[in-house]
Amino acid sequence: SKIIKENTDVWNEFQKFFRDKTKFSVGFGNGCQLMGELGVVPYKFTDNLSRRFESRWSYIRLKSANSPFLKGMDGSILGVWSCHGEGRAIKQKDNDSVIAQYVDWDGNRTEKYPYNPNGSEFGVAGCTSKSGRHLAIMSHPERSIFKYQVPWSGKMDDMTDTTPWYKIFTKK
Repeated sequence: SKIIKENTDVWNEFQKFFRDKTKFSVGFGNGCQLMGELGVVPYKFTDNLSRRFESRWSYIRLKSANSPFLKGMDGSILGVWSCHGEGRAIKQKDNDSVIAQYVDWDGNRTEKYPYNPNGSEFGVAGCTSKSGRHLAIMSHPERSIFKYQVPWSGKMDDMTDTTPWYKIFTKK
């Protein structure tokens, strides 16, 4: 983010892109961190409370949002890979933008480790820009879209070759 902000031409192009109402973007992991550092989303991301790089299968609940990426997914609880050392969300400005929260095995929002691998308050795992056009998720849905990428569960017998995360990347 520092390189982007220090280069006036590049910074102006980024600002132009994020203001354009016909544009949208998504950031997972480091992309989520970049969106926070650039001020696109109202959170910044810092060291996990565990002080370790966390790589684990987590569960998040998707909340109602005006994000074009998550249409029809409100209330879904989905497994997803979490792989980060700096994933703890710290709120920077007011905006009701939280769209994903870590949950425990009973589906309750949690700050408890290891269900919440980074210690984010209120279990924050993802958020959007105020407009909803820019989506930032600390976990990695892109590593969780195919059946062969996820841990086995009894529900997989009914699953097609893709998981519900596939919807983020398609119009289906």
